[in-house]
Amino acid sequence: MSKFAMKELRYRRTFKFALILSLFIWAVFFYLFPKFKMISPSEEKRIDIKIYVSDIPQTLQKNNATSPPPAKPYGFIPIPAEEADFPEEITFSTIPGSGKATSFASGIAPEVPPKPILEVYPTVSGVSCSGHIRLLLLVNKNGIVESFEIVENTTQADTCVALAIEAAKKSRWIPAKVNNRAVDSWVTKTYKFNVRQ
Repeated sequence: MSKFAMKELRYRRTFKFALILSLFIWAVFFYLFPKFKMISPSEEKRIDIKIYVSDIPQTLQKNNATSPPPAKPYGFIPIPAEEADFPEEITFSTIPGSGKATSFASGIAPEVPPKPILEVYPTVSGVSCSGHIRLLLLVNKNGIVESFEIVENTTQADTCVALAIEAAKKSRWIPAKVNNRAVDSWVTKTYKFNVRQ
């Protein structure tokens, strides 16, 4: 008989012996422990849930005679044209108070105008004024308001002007672009006030 046939015969004998031995152990186990306590689903403990509903008194809203918050200020946002209306070397007029001539990137109107990314509105607590303030803001290449000029003021109140300037300086912008390059540019921003104390 070959070695392979002898190994196969030994494997079969070992398998039969192991099978008979395991069946014998199970038979002894069931003989020694004949009963198991079975838990049926009907015998499971049930939890009683009690829900109490109580009456909640209706709340009354007090009619406070406070003024509504001021309307969101809006300003003029220039829309880029397909072609610039000015010659390339033109320089815009001097802004009053700045003492220097200003231009959009050497006289070229920006292809993409500046856009606000963080608009700050004036805090009007304790202030009494009505009207609007229009500012001309110089937004630099970093999107920060570098300088400003007051174009129109119908409030006739210095405190409102100071609040509008403070809000304008805190706002942040996406700078104007010419040929995909950030440039300094001017933008008009209007702040409306309708606060009466």
